[in-house]
Amino acid sequence: MPNNKKGFSEKVLNDLDKTLVSAFLVAYKNKHEGVWVELMEFLSMEMMRAFADSSIPLVRHLSSLPARFFQCSLSQEYGSEQIIDHFGRNFDYFGQFLEAKVVSEDGDNAVLNRLLYETIAGFYYQVLRVSNDALLEPSFEHFNKLAQPGFDFRSEVRRAKYNGATFEELAEVRANSELIGFRPLLQRRLALSIHSWSLFLFSIDKMDALRARKILTGFQIRYANPQEVLIDAVYIRKYSHAGFLGIKWWDFMERKSGKSYTPPDPYNWITLGSTYHLLNSTLSDFDFSEVPENDDYIFLLEKVKDNIAFFENNWERWSVIFGSGISGTSDVDKGRVLENFRSNSRMLLNILARLKNRQQYLQDKEVADQFLSSDKVEAFKKLAGDDWKRNNRILPIFDYFGNVVKYDHDRKLPAIGSSYLLQGFKIMFVEDNYQEIHGSAHIGGEVARGIDGRFIQEILHNHIETSYNTIAEGLKDSIFSLQEEGFAPSLIIVPPEFAYRTDLLAIIGMGKNDHGGVADFGNYNGIPVTTMYTTLLLEDVYVLDFATALELEIIEENDRIEKRLHLEIRPLSSSEIDEIFEKDAQALRNREGYEGLTDNEIKVKIATSVYLDIWINARFSTKQIRAIRKFNIRELGAE
Repeated sequence: MPNNKKGFSEKVLNDLDKTLVSAFLVAYKNKHEGVWVELMEFLSMEMMRAFADSSIPLVRHLSSLPARFFQCSLSQEYGSEQIIDHFGRNFDYFGQFLEAKVVSEDGDNAVLNRLLYETIAGFYYQVLRVSNDALLEPSFEHFNKLAQPGFDFRSEVRRAKYNGATFEELAEVRANSELIGFRPLLQRRLALSIHSWSLFLFSIDKMDALRARKILTGFQIRYANPQEVLIDAVYIRKYSHAGFLGIKWWDFMERKSGKSYTPPDPYNWITLGSTYHLLNSTLSDFDFSEVPENDDYIFLLEKVKDNIAFFENNWERWSVIFGSGISGTSDVDKGRVLENFRSNSRMLLNILARLKNRQQYLQDKEVADQFLSSDKVEAFKKLAGDDWKRNNRILPIFDYFGNVVKYDHDRKLPAIGSSYLLQGFKIMFVEDNYQEIHGSAHIGGEVARGIDGRFIQEILHNHIETSYNTIAEGLKDSIFSLQEEGFAPSLIIVPPEFAYRTDLLAIIGMGKNDHGGVADFGNYNGIPVTTMYTTLLLEDVYVLDFATALELEIIEENDRIEKRLHLEIRPLSSSEIDEIFEKDAQALRNREGYEGLTDNEIKVKIATSVYLDIWINARFSTKQIRAIRKFNIRELGAE
């Protein structure tokens, strides 16, 4: 077969696939051993040439054929071990045409090494689908021969650490070393994938314990320490959906063609197998300095926690995998295995909690070190300001009736609102690592409701109060009482629930005029009926000669929203950070998510907060108490 490094057309390659598989299947079914063996030899030779010539398109198309040849043997009762032996030996030969060392993760040599291990992964995945333990031993033998010691990248990391390298420098040494030891890493990660897949099958009753244990011991993994398990798990989780070694297509059953389906998610079953390996590691030797930063540590803790709970809740079944349920094991040994499992579980969760905190700290530091983005601050101010305007009820009412006294900034009026410490909110106002916190702009509405509440506080005790059997009776009597004293009733305030808890909207005299948006519920005999969403309103109804009874004094400035709302986002100063820390230092050290952090690192987390100053400067005052009536209904809901 001619080799062309520049590649064949897609049609030629597809025809090649079909021709080889069809020819092999015919020869195999007819037991023409000489023919199908020759076809295997032919395929192996062409794969060797393709690897030698770095012909990526050809390798990509040929890579699935060893597994497909093996599938052809499953309908017969002979030849499977011979196929395993043939390709098992040749996988090692293929690799001899490649450099184990790669220059970059996206270079041709890296791609070819991945394709080699994708071929190996697909082949042994098919072998594992056959419930014939006789096929395992030759698979173990050939797979384990592939694992070459090669370059010891661990020693390079340790040497750099001994020489005082920083965390960032260690990460660079590790990345370079892993490129040099690229193939041993692929071997190790494929073995972890096979182990994890077998444990997943055991977890769903698709594999028995004896076979699972054989696979765990047969496909060897050379882990020097627990951090290597963790690094591999995070790597595979990260790249599984991108097609790492084709494991995202592994499935435990045949699916009907023409129907969409989703195979088991490697993101989950890799974590199951990794949890098992971590629990069987010497966790007391865990070295945090050898673990590179990765965002996945923020999410890994909860998944591992779930896996540990799953193991323990089904301990009678999983004890066989962990070693205590093996025939002949004494009760003392069984108890020791369970206690060791629990002890290691606690250590593992503590390790992952620290890694999560460290990763979160690194993200926090990036956020804390940045200046606020003026564009993002202005965007938030607009959203919060719009929410304030939508929920601002009492101020438009004063504007409607005209009983407003306006001042500039020289006048001293109390602030209605507050200065809020928004913990962790700085991430909303930076360019790098920006993240929106949904619902945060609703604080504008909360401040608006707080202003309404301050107004209700003003009139809460400045009124004449009575009780009535119905809302219609109360309205009629209150209006008459005000008119009798010479007042002109101009506003009715009711709780929002009165729209459905009373017959308010159905009583005679109710109209639909909203009086320029002031009247939420229309009007009663020409008087606007409105409401306010504050708990202070309770179940009381107010009838007022509004302009006569009340006055609003308010500061107006051009740089405020609607000239009234002061809204500012500002970072914390160093002194404010120190003050917050000193005020509650011990509680902060013990807070969940802060475990293992130094005091300075805790201060960095504090620095991811911002202050939100949001208020109006205003005063509500009662000018004429006799112009206010308040009543309640004796048996609300009985109308």
